[in-house]
Amino acid sequence: MIGIRRNPLLVGAVTAFSLVVLSLSAVQISRFVRFGDLPYLARQLQRKEPVARQAIAASVSQAEALRAAGVCQSEFVKGGMSILLADLDYQDQDKDYESWATALERTDKFARFALGCLPTDGNLWLRLAMVQQTIVEEPEEVAKLVTFSQLYTPADENVIVGRYLLYNRVTARTLALLSEPLASDLRIICSDNNHSLRRRLPAPGPLVTQQLAAMTPDCDPVGTQKIGKTDR
Repeated sequence: MIGIRRNPLLVGAVTAFSLVVLSLSAVQISRFVRFGDLPYLARQLQRKEPVARQAIAASVSQAEALRAAGVCQSEFVKGGMSILLADLDYQDQDKDYESWATALERTDKFARFALGCLPTDGNLWLRLAMVQQTIVEEPEEVAKLVTFSQLYTPADENVIVGRYLLYNRVTARTLALLSEPLASDLRIICSDNNHSLRRRLPAPGPLVTQQLAAMTPDCDPVGTQKIGKTDR
Protein backbone atom coordinates (compact mmCIF):
# COMPACT_ATOMS: atom_id res chain seq x y z
CA MET A 1 0.00 0.00 0.00
CA ILE A 2 2.89 2.36 0.77
CA GLY A 3 4.30 1.72 -2.71
CA ILE A 4 0.98 2.48 -4.32
CA ARG A 5 0.56 5.71 -2.36
CA ARG A 6 4.03 6.84 -3.45
CA ASN A 7 3.27 6.25 -7.16
CA PRO A 8 0.81 8.90 -8.43
CA LEU A 9 0.48 7.24 -11.84
CA LEU A 10 -0.49 3.93 -10.28
CA VAL A 11 -2.94 5.64 -7.96
CA GLY A 12 -4.49 7.41 -10.92
CA ALA A 13 -4.77 4.18 -12.91
CA VAL A 14 -6.41 2.32 -10.02
CA THR A 15 -8.83 5.20 -9.46
CA ALA A 16 -9.73 5.37 -13.14
CA PHE A 17 -10.29 1.61 -13.27
CA SER A 18 -12.51 1.75 -10.20
CA LEU A 19 -14.58 4.54 -11.71
CA VAL A 20 -15.04 2.55 -14.93
CA VAL A 21 -16.16 -0.52 -12.98
CA LEU A 22 -18.61 1.57 -10.95
CA SER A 23 -19.95 3.21 -14.10
CA LEU A 24 -20.48 -0.13 -15.84
CA SER A 25 -22.15 -1.52 -12.73
CA ALA A 26 -24.50 1.45 -12.61
CA VAL A 27 -25.39 0.97 -16.29
CA GLN A 28 -26.09 -2.72 -15.73
CA ILE A 29 -28.26 -2.04 -12.69
CA SER A 30 -30.18 0.57 -14.66
CA ARG A 31 -30.77 -1.92 -17.49
CA PHE A 32 -32.09 -4.56 -15.12
CA VAL A 33 -34.43 -2.02 -13.56
CA ARG A 34 -35.80 -1.07 -16.99
CA PHE A 35 -35.69 -4.38 -18.85
CA GLY A 36 -35.34 -7.10 -16.20
CA ASP A 37 -38.86 -8.43 -16.76
CA LEU A 38 -38.01 -9.48 -20.32
CA PRO A 39 -35.61 -12.37 -19.59
CA TYR A 40 -37.60 -13.36 -16.50
CA LEU A 41 -40.89 -13.76 -18.38
CA ALA A 42 -39.11 -15.34 -21.35
CA ARG A 43 -37.75 -18.09 -19.08
CA GLN A 44 -41.26 -18.73 -17.80
CA LEU A 45 -42.54 -19.04 -21.36
CA GLN A 46 -39.73 -21.41 -22.30
CA ARG A 47 -40.56 -23.60 -19.30
CA LYS A 48 -44.22 -23.60 -20.37
CA GLU A 49 -45.22 -21.94 -17.11
CA PRO A 50 -48.42 -19.88 -17.13
CA VAL A 51 -47.81 -16.18 -17.78
CA ALA A 52 -50.65 -13.68 -17.47
CA ARG A 53 -51.68 -12.00 -20.69
CA GLN A 54 -51.48 -8.65 -18.90
CA ALA A 55 -47.85 -9.29 -17.92
CA ILE A 56 -46.89 -9.99 -21.52
CA ALA A 57 -48.77 -6.92 -22.75
CA ALA A 58 -47.03 -4.76 -20.14
CA SER A 59 -43.62 -6.06 -21.20
CA VAL A 60 -44.18 -5.24 -24.88
CA SER A 61 -43.41 -1.59 -24.13
CA GLN A 62 -40.14 -2.68 -22.46
CA ALA A 63 -39.13 -4.53 -25.62
CA GLU A 64 -39.95 -1.45 -27.69
CA ALA A 65 -37.91 0.73 -25.32
CA LEU A 66 -35.01 -1.72 -25.55
CA ARG A 67 -34.97 -1.42 -29.33
CA ALA A 68 -35.32 2.37 -29.19
CA ALA A 69 -32.37 2.57 -26.77
CA GLY A 70 -30.27 0.27 -28.96
CA VAL A 71 -29.39 -2.00 -26.04
CA CYS A 72 -27.80 -5.14 -27.52
CA GLN A 73 -27.26 -7.19 -24.38
CA SER A 74 -28.07 -10.78 -25.31
CA GLU A 75 -30.34 -11.76 -22.43
CA PHE A 76 -32.55 -8.70 -22.88
CA VAL A 77 -32.68 -8.99 -26.67
CA LYS A 78 -33.62 -12.68 -26.59
CA GLY A 79 -36.13 -12.01 -23.83
CA GLY A 80 -37.72 -9.20 -25.81
CA MET A 81 -38.01 -11.44 -28.86
CA SER A 82 -39.82 -14.11 -26.83
CA ILE A 83 -42.21 -11.56 -25.33
CA LEU A 84 -43.15 -10.08 -28.70
CA LEU A 85 -43.73 -13.53 -30.20
CA ALA A 86 -45.92 -14.43 -27.23
CA ASP A 87 -47.87 -11.20 -27.68
CA LEU A 88 -48.28 -11.98 -31.38
CA ASP A 89 -49.65 -15.41 -30.52
CA TYR A 90 -52.34 -13.76 -28.42
CA GLN A 91 -53.52 -11.54 -31.27
CA ASP A 92 -56.59 -12.58 -33.22
CA GLN A 93 -56.29 -11.62 -36.86
CA ASP A 94 -59.99 -12.16 -37.53
CA LYS A 95 -61.37 -10.26 -34.54
CA ASP A 96 -58.90 -7.35 -34.49
CA TYR A 97 -56.86 -7.17 -37.67
CA GLU A 98 -55.31 -3.79 -36.85
CA SER A 99 -53.91 -4.98 -33.51
CA TRP A 100 -52.59 -8.13 -35.16
CA ALA A 101 -50.95 -6.16 -37.98
CA THR A 102 -49.39 -3.75 -35.48
CA ALA A 103 -48.00 -6.61 -33.40
CA LEU A 104 -46.65 -8.30 -36.52
CA GLU A 105 -44.89 -5.15 -37.71
CA ARG A 106 -43.48 -4.56 -34.22
CA THR A 107 -42.14 -8.11 -34.05
CA ASP A 108 -40.59 -7.84 -37.51
CA LYS A 109 -38.75 -4.64 -36.57
CA PHE A 110 -37.52 -6.14 -33.31
CA ALA A 111 -36.31 -9.32 -35.03
CA ARG A 112 -34.24 -7.23 -37.44
CA PHE A 113 -32.85 -5.19 -34.55
CA ALA A 114 -32.04 -8.40 -32.65
CA LEU A 115 -30.13 -9.80 -35.62
CA GLY A 116 -28.15 -6.58 -35.83
CA CYS A 117 -27.11 -7.27 -32.24
CA LEU A 118 -26.63 -11.06 -32.55
CA PRO A 119 -26.00 -11.83 -36.24
CA THR A 120 -24.81 -15.39 -35.64
CA ASP A 121 -27.82 -16.49 -33.59
CA GLY A 122 -29.59 -19.13 -35.69
CA ASN A 123 -32.72 -18.97 -33.56
CA LEU A 124 -33.18 -15.26 -34.36
CA TRP A 125 -32.80 -15.95 -38.09
CA LEU A 126 -35.52 -18.56 -37.71
CA ARG A 127 -37.83 -16.16 -35.85
CA LEU A 128 -37.44 -13.56 -38.57
CA ALA A 129 -38.21 -16.23 -41.18
CA MET A 130 -41.39 -17.14 -39.31
CA VAL A 131 -42.49 -13.51 -39.11
CA GLN A 132 -41.75 -12.95 -42.79
CA GLN A 133 -43.66 -16.09 -43.73
CA THR A 134 -46.64 -14.78 -41.75
CA ILE A 135 -46.54 -11.32 -43.34
CA VAL A 136 -46.18 -12.60 -46.89
CA GLU A 137 -44.37 -15.72 -47.98
CA GLU A 138 -41.71 -14.71 -50.45
CA PRO A 139 -39.97 -18.04 -51.14
CA GLU A 140 -36.47 -16.68 -51.80
CA GLU A 141 -36.51 -14.45 -48.70
CA VAL A 142 -37.85 -17.13 -46.36
CA ALA A 143 -35.42 -19.70 -47.76
CA LYS A 144 -32.49 -17.32 -47.26
CA LEU A 145 -33.42 -16.67 -43.63
CA VAL A 146 -33.92 -20.37 -42.82
CA THR A 147 -30.62 -21.23 -44.54
CA PHE A 148 -28.81 -18.75 -42.27
CA SER A 149 -30.57 -20.30 -39.28
CA GLN A 150 -29.36 -23.76 -40.23
CA LEU A 151 -25.86 -22.47 -40.98
CA TYR A 152 -25.41 -20.76 -37.62
CA THR A 153 -27.33 -23.23 -35.45
CA PRO A 154 -27.27 -26.62 -37.16
CA ALA A 155 -27.77 -28.92 -34.18
CA ASP A 156 -29.65 -27.17 -31.37
CA GLU A 157 -32.72 -29.31 -30.74
CA ASN A 158 -35.09 -26.44 -29.96
CA VAL A 159 -34.12 -24.57 -33.13
CA ILE A 160 -34.48 -27.75 -35.21
CA VAL A 161 -38.00 -28.12 -33.82
CA GLY A 162 -38.79 -24.55 -34.86
CA ARG A 163 -37.43 -25.07 -38.37
CA TYR A 164 -39.40 -28.30 -38.70
CA LEU A 165 -42.60 -26.47 -37.78
CA LEU A 166 -41.84 -23.86 -40.42
CA TYR A 167 -41.16 -26.55 -43.06
CA ASN A 168 -44.68 -27.78 -42.42
CA ARG A 169 -46.14 -24.29 -43.02
CA VAL A 170 -44.40 -23.15 -46.20
CA THR A 171 -45.49 -23.66 -49.78
CA ALA A 172 -44.05 -26.26 -52.12
CA ARG A 173 -42.01 -23.60 -53.91
CA THR A 174 -40.40 -22.38 -50.69
CA LEU A 175 -39.74 -25.92 -49.50
CA ALA A 176 -38.01 -26.72 -52.79
CA LEU A 177 -35.61 -23.83 -52.14
CA LEU A 178 -34.99 -25.22 -48.64
CA SER A 179 -33.79 -28.62 -49.84
CA GLU A 180 -30.33 -28.37 -48.23
CA PRO A 181 -31.28 -27.16 -44.72
CA LEU A 182 -34.30 -29.48 -44.77
CA ALA A 183 -32.12 -32.48 -45.64
CA SER A 184 -29.64 -31.59 -42.88
CA ASP A 185 -32.39 -31.24 -40.28
CA LEU A 186 -34.12 -34.46 -41.35
CA ARG A 187 -30.86 -36.38 -41.06
CA ILE A 188 -30.56 -35.20 -37.45
CA ILE A 189 -34.22 -35.87 -36.71
CA CYS A 190 -33.98 -39.38 -38.14
CA SER A 191 -30.67 -40.34 -36.51
CA ASP A 192 -30.79 -43.39 -34.25
CA ASN A 193 -30.16 -41.47 -31.02
CA ASN A 194 -32.95 -38.91 -31.50
CA HIS A 195 -36.03 -40.86 -30.41
CA SER A 196 -37.01 -38.15 -27.92
CA LEU A 197 -36.76 -35.44 -30.58
CA ARG A 198 -39.02 -37.39 -32.94
CA ARG A 199 -41.59 -37.74 -30.16
CA ARG A 200 -41.54 -33.96 -29.58
CA LEU A 201 -42.44 -33.15 -33.16
CA PRO A 202 -45.86 -32.94 -34.75
CA ALA A 203 -46.61 -35.37 -37.54
CA PRO A 204 -45.15 -34.10 -40.82
CA GLY A 205 -47.38 -32.45 -43.38
CA PRO A 206 -47.77 -33.91 -46.87
CA LEU A 207 -44.81 -32.04 -48.39
CA VAL A 208 -42.41 -32.92 -45.58
CA THR A 209 -43.67 -36.52 -45.62
CA GLN A 210 -42.62 -36.73 -49.27
CA GLN A 211 -39.18 -35.39 -48.44
CA LEU A 212 -38.82 -37.83 -45.54
CA ALA A 213 -39.70 -40.74 -47.80
CA ALA A 214 -37.24 -39.59 -50.48
CA MET A 215 -34.32 -38.59 -48.25
CA THR A 216 -34.57 -40.89 -45.26
CA PRO A 217 -36.80 -43.85 -46.20
CA ASP A 218 -35.74 -45.81 -43.09
CA CYS A 219 -36.62 -43.01 -40.66
CA ASP A 220 -38.73 -44.05 -37.67
CA PRO A 221 -42.18 -42.41 -37.50
CA VAL A 222 -42.02 -38.72 -36.62
CA GLY A 223 -44.59 -37.37 -34.17
CA THR A 224 -48.32 -37.85 -33.92
CA GLN A 225 -49.36 -34.45 -32.55
CA LYS A 226 -51.20 -31.82 -34.53
CA ILE A 227 -49.11 -28.85 -35.53
CA GLY A 228 -49.58 -25.93 -33.14
CA LYS A 229 -48.04 -22.55 -32.54
CA THR A 230 -44.31 -22.17 -32.61
CA ASP A 231 -42.37 -22.90 -29.44
CA ARG A 232 -40.61 -19.88 -28.08
